[in-house]
Amino acid sequence: MSTAFPIDDVRAAFPALSREENGRPVAYLDGPGGTQAPQSVIDAMGDLLRRGNSNNGGAFAASHEMDETVDEARRAIGDLFNADPDGVVFGQNMTSLTLAASRALATDWGPGDEIVVTRLDHDANVTPWTLVARDAGATVKVVDFDPTDGRLDLESLDRALSPATRLLAVTAASNALGTVTPLPEIMTAAKGVGALTYVDA
Repeated sequence: MSTAFPIDDVRAAFPALSREENGRPVAYLDGPGGTQAPQSVIDAMGDLLRRGNSNNGGAFAASHEMDETVDEARRAIGDLFNADPDGVVFGQNMTSLTLAASRALATDWGPGDEIVVTRLDHDANVTPWTLVARDAGATVKVVDFDPTDGRLDLESLDRALSPATRLLAVTAASNALGTVTPLPEIMTAAKGVGALTYVDA
């Protein structure tokens, strides 16, 4: 027997979702433009700010507390994604992190190399790669999606991947359409041509 998803309970956890303008509920349609926080996160952040905080890596108590807070957050994210917490990186936003990653990964890319992006992805997982490709003299290939169902066109992906592919940038779930991509299959295809996969989760 299946139970209904408790959407009312989930919505109630996000204070911003009770906001109204002109007597009508507000809809937040641009998630990347400002993700709404649940009350538990607001409370945790407020508690940290009330207690006092400091830079990481310092030699005093507030710094040690910040280090432990960051370590706990890394462990929680690692647990959520079944990943090594030491590989979890926090930053300003997806765009800033991807710009930095693209520059670090592309130090030996050049003419003849290819980067593959998709039309399902947010611009934050497209433009950094097109900019670094331009600067390296590499080529960008674009994987399309099926407009009838919004799914990534896996045949288009197969055509785009080649031994010259250095990196495939792909989303786990499109923020525009809500489409969930078959990541294991996609990552296996990229690995098959020796390419890295950069996933916007």
